[in-house]
Amino acid sequence: MKKGAIFFSGLAAAALMLSVACGGGQPAPTATKPAATATPRPAATTAPAATTAPAATTAPGPVTGTLIEVAAAGDQLKFDKDKLSAKAGTQVTLRFKNTSGFNLHNWVLVQNNTKDAVATAGVTAGAANNWVPANDNRMIAHTKVLNAGQTGDVVFTVPAAGKYQYVCTFPGHNATMFGEFEATP
Repeated sequence: MKKGAIFFSGLAAAALMLSVACGGGQPAPTATKPAATATPRPAATTAPAATTAPAATTAPGPVTGTLIEVAAAGDQLKFDKDKLSAKAGTQVTLRFKNTSGFNLHNWVLVQNNTKDAVATAGVTAGAANNWVPANDNRMIAHTKVLNAGQTGDVVFTVPAAGKYQYVCTFPGHNATMFGEFEATP
């Protein structure tokens, strides 16, 4: 009898851990929701710093440069656009809308062909770091993790002309939630 109870307790604990790791289907509790505070916007440069990527505020602010908008595709684990572009060297405000009813998402711009490696490193970084690795030179810019229904901005300088990727690094989302970002000459 004891073995059965222990087995089912362990099974329930494993299901709970899997639910939490996959977003739990619930928005983050209000007590842990990050405050909507303004983050100082970086000065315009010709290229983003290699060791730090600008992070977003959780509340949209004034638009700096060109506005690019992208959203989650409802409750599907994908973005509503699979391609974005902007002129290299220009400053943009990327506005990400998490239109999901229950999933948490972020938007991370990375060097081409690094989305999965950055997402894996994000799992190690954990929720306290918005599922993004600190000081990772593969990242160009990112938003904070947004609860369902939230919108966040990130301001950054578009990198050199070429192809890049954007991805949601919340655990498990990178397999289907990504797109291509082209920096045009």
